[in-house]
This record gives sequence, structure tokens and C-alpha cells, in this order.
Amino acid sequence: MRTLSLIGLLGLALALTACSKDDAADTAETEQAAEKAPAEKAAEKAPAEKAAEKPAGHPLWPGVDLAAELKGLEGRWLVKTAFGRGEPETWEVSGDKVTITKADGKTELGKLSFEMPGRIGVKVGDMTSFYAYARNGETTWIGLGTGGAKAGDSIYVAASRGLVKFDGKACSYHDKKMSFGDKVEFKDPVEVKCDVQAGGDKAVFNYQVPRFMKEGEFDDKSVQIVGEALINDQLMGGHEVKPAPPTPTAAPAEAAEKPAEKPADE
Repeated sequence: MRTLSLIGLLGLALALTACSKDDAADTAETEQAAEKAPAEKAAEKAPAEKAAEKPAGHPLWPGVDLAAELKGLEGRWLVKTAFGRGEPETWEVSGDKVTITKADGKTELGKLSFEMPGRIGVKVGDMTSFYAYARNGETTWIGLGTGGAKAGDSIYVAASRGLVKFDGKACSYHDKKMSFGDKVEFKDPVEVKCDVQAGGDKAVFNYQVPRFMKEGEFDDKSVQIVGEALINDQLMGGHEVKPAPPTPTAAPAEAAEKPAEKPADE
């Protein structure tokens, strides 16, 4: 009996030891899984966070960053938006806010926006004025005429009431829908003809624009390709944006006149 009892106790001890080892192994695996889970979650989350940090481009002009164009306008500029030889206005831009000083000294507060490549809007009060816009490197044009942008093989021109898009193979015209807010929407595209005529530093982009209220009829247009800018003769003639002189500072108050010195006693 005593021998059987000893054998039984020995078996129980071995069983408990095996259980302890199994429990320890399970605990180690659980701890490893707990440590691994945050790393795996971080790895899964990283691409989503990166995608959120990089703003998605507009489906019509994925290669043009209009927010960067607006940011590039920050500062003080001389801008000639009118016909003729009138004096330019001074634009002081900060974010999307602009203070416009006219030639006669009057000022207006406005808000800038790009509704599409090649067109910039200036909202003062309840009225928005639109101007052609083009930029090639450090040279910018704002004013009357036609402007656009080139990104890789793609070309975008703000023409008539909408946008002409050339994707490197074919052209389409996207008419802008009527709207009363800041959101810009476009109608279904219309296929139009276009071509690029090589010409060294200044190639020419020829394109068509549908005639207003005349279905199936088109007007033929053309603009120059100057680097990354699409620009017609009207915009190029006198509408280049120039840096404005610094804001004049008030002249320092003149030093108070010294009292007359008392003549020395003779």
C-alpha cells in the first residue's frame, strides 16, 4: 500500500509540473501577442494616416495643387487686373485673405479662391470677380484673358464657362454648373478637338469650346504654352505680377525743439 501511495504521489507531482510548464508557455505566448498587437495595429494604421496627411487631388486636375498656388501668393504684389494702362493695384495676401489697395488709396478686403486651374476669384462683399491666372516658375500673371496650367502631359485651360482638359491623348470640355456657394461642380464632359503645336520654348495649344446655347457648334481657340503656364496674348500683355514695395512706415516724430540757449552773461 505504501509503495502504491508513493507511486501515486510521484505521478501527481509530475502532472502538476507539466501543467505548470503548459501554463507558463501559455502566459509567455499571451504576453508576446499583447506586445505584438500594438505594433501590428500601428503598422496597419500607418498607411491610413499617411493617406490622410496627403490631400487627395481633384479628379479633374489631379496634377495641379491649387492650395499650393494660393499659398504661393502670400505677400505683397502689384496686380493689374483692368484694361488699358491703368495703375496696378496692391494686393497684400495672407492665406485666402487679401487687402486690395487701389491706385487712389482706397482699400477693400476680399477672399481669394481658385475654382479651377487658370482662374482665380476675388470675393469682395457679396460679389466675386474672376480673373485669368497662370504661373511658370517664379513668374505669375493675373488679369484679363485666358490662363491655364500644364502638369506632365496634361493640360488644363480655364476657357469660357468651364475647363478644357487634355490628358495627353484626348480633349474634353467640362462646363461649370450654376451655383451660389463656394462649391464648384461640373456637367458631363463634351468631347472637343485639340492639338499641340511644338514651337521650342513657346508651343501652342489649339482647342475647341462649345458655343453657348448652340449644340454641336464650337469656337476655335489657342493659347501659348510657356513652361508650366498656358497663357494667351491678352493675359501676357501687361498682367505680370510684380513684387510691391514694403508697406510705408510712419516717419518718426521729429525731436522736440530744444529751448533756446540762454546767452552767457558778459
